Amino acid sequence: MDIREAGIYISPSEAEELPPPMDFVGFYYKRSFLLVWEYDMMLPYYTSYDLERSSDGVSYEKVNKSPITKLADTQQTTISFVDSIAQFNKKYWYRLSGISVFGEKGRSSNPVELYGFEGIKTVPRFKDNVILSDTEVLLQWEFPREEEAELKQFDLFRADKPIGPYSLVKEGIVPTERTYRYDKMQAINYFKLKAVGKNGEHIFSPPDMVQPIDSVAPIKPIGLSGTIDTLGVVKLYWEPNTEPDLGGYKIFRADRPNQEFTMLNKYSEARPEYTDTVNAATFAKNVYYRIAALDQRYNQSDYSDVLVLKRPDKIPPTSPVFDSYEQRQDGIALKWIKSSSDDVAKEILYRKIMGNGSDLWEKIYEAETDTTAYYLDTKIEPGGNYYYTLVAVDQSGLESPPSPPLAIDVVGTMLRPAVKGLYAQVDRDNKLIRLYWRYKEPDVLEFLIYKKKKGGKFTLFRTTGTDDRQLEDYELDINTVYDYGIKAVFKDSSISKWNEVEVEY
Repeated sequence: MDIREAGIYISPSEAEELPPPMDFVGFYYKRSFLLVWEYDMMLPYYTSYDLERSSDGVSYEKVNKSPITKLADTQQTTISFVDSIAQFNKKYWYRLSGISVFGEKGRSSNPVELYGFEGIKTVPRFKDNVILSDTEVLLQWEFPREEEAELKQFDLFRADKPIGPYSLVKEGIVPTERTYRYDKMQAINYFKLKAVGKNGEHIFSPPDMVQPIDSVAPIKPIGLSGTIDTLGVVKLYWEPNTEPDLGGYKIFRADRPNQEFTMLNKYSEARPEYTDTVNAATFAKNVYYRIAALDQRYNQSDYSDVLVLKRPDKIPPTSPVFDSYEQRQDGIALKWIKSSSDDVAKEILYRKIMGNGSDLWEKIYEAETDTTAYYLDTKIEPGGNYYYTLVAVDQSGLESPPSPPLAIDVVGTMLRPAVKGLYAQVDRDNKLIRLYWRYKEPDVLEFLIYKKKKGGKFTLFRTTGTDDRQLEDYELDINTVYDYGIKAVFKDSSISKWNEVEVEY
């Protein structure tokens, strides 16, 4: 290790004198004194300060009980101190001394001279204004007589709205005056009184509304319109009223045309628009709105015309259901009960054929709401198995659940056309009745002939071949009425419709 000699020279007689505080100023502020000075730029010298006050400019006493310093970093480079005024209408002097990190006190600043005037203590207030005519009012206000000595004057301001802007209408009202006659009133007026002190300070009264006598309501609002989105959010709009004393609008809503309207807004709406939310998942199809205008005296206009808005449709219609069916010679006749929903636009009939390799439903009929709930399906084949279902569609395009499927098996039960030209001829010479018929349908297997006496029941009498078109009956009683019936049986087990004839022997 290399150790070398070194030395430090310190001379107490050459110590640098600490500078005075920088930019020390003072202000009168809200019945107190505000002292401000530079802090950040003096940090190399001082971290805290003592503030002193004098009432004669010669002898000073410390104001702060503990050193004044910044407790947090701020964007301001200055620091301030507020001192209360011990006695008004009197001069005071302030000076400032910095304290270093070692506790060394620097030179004091030059004194700052301030005057503590008491100023205006009371806010003027309007009271008991007297309406003299449609354009004239006697304004009256309160202000303590004992404070008049601090006043220079009153100034009067007027506006159309409480937030202004206010215009000066009378300047220089003498401090002893407590009334002023104003003769240029509008439909609505807001007044403020400004009390001005002798030292330039001032204070405003609260705004006071003055209206001429008014019992005339605003005109009926017009142009009410609106929209509803899919979430049920309603936007209402209307043409704004033009009355200068318009206070706003009341909004009313009902769910049915014969229902009492309910007011929606607790406070009147100033703008000619309103947002509402309605329940879309309800059976009420429409919602009804109307509005009324209010002036600032709460005179209410007549109600606007009622606005009817259609709610977004979220509820599908009820399903139609099958009522009955009939297997006929020309097809399957279907009847159903229509959907009970009142907004149905159409009903759709679907069919599915089992065993054809496809499980898809085919639309075979679309019925408008004003048509009969009936359909004849002619595109069927004997031996087929058919399923039918119904769906209702409302005006919003919502579909009902499918109705319970109707299954029809036409195997062996398909009715073919009836046998034509059935005729019974009595042959008394040969003691017989001869039956004739004609039939041109293909694939006939046989004909079934039934017989009964009048008042009795039909029983199978005889079976004939495919080519037969007549039959002779010898089993007869004299003076007896006979009925004969005939059906054709086909190779696929289907049968024709029944046909019969009556004859007296």
